[in-house]
Amino acid sequence: MLLLASSSAAFGQQRAPTDLELHAAYCIPLMQKAVQTFATARETLKQQAGAAAPGANPESATALRAALAEAERSLAERQAALDRLQRYLTPRIASLDPAALQAAMHGGEGDARYIAQQAAQCMDRKNERNCLQAADAASCVKQCVGLELSARLEQCRQPSWLP
Repeated sequence: MLLLASSSAAFGQQRAPTDLELHAAYCIPLMQKAVQTFATARETLKQQAGAAAPGANPESATALRAALAEAERSLAERQAALDRLQRYLTPRIASLDPAALQAAMHGGEGDARYIAQQAAQCMDRKNERNCLQAADAASCVKQCVGLELSARLEQCRQPSWLP
């Protein structure tokens, strides 16, 4: 039986992905976009910190350092999630139906675009909703993208559901 399973994959016969494999395929583009977003934020904050005048307001310098540290932490967390998702899915790809994987990844790409759009609009309204404060930014963005999508994004950010 094992020989048949191995030989069928070798001859190009592919199986349908499991729910876990589809979930990983969905999450990969979401985490790729998150890594890109936090890398850009980190670089912007580094530039702002470098451009700050030596005699600048100590409170704003402290806030800038805290924001930079948070961006670096968030980037590392998203990169670790992306790495874990890719380590899980990459060895399996050759044996899986590419159409099903592509559909799952397309769903993740669409949600990533939607989240980016909604988060940008949310942050544009940050003064109305007091999203400028780091502690409130995550809840503000959750309100903008909706609880269901936020929950899916959280599952991708922490893929503890992977074996």
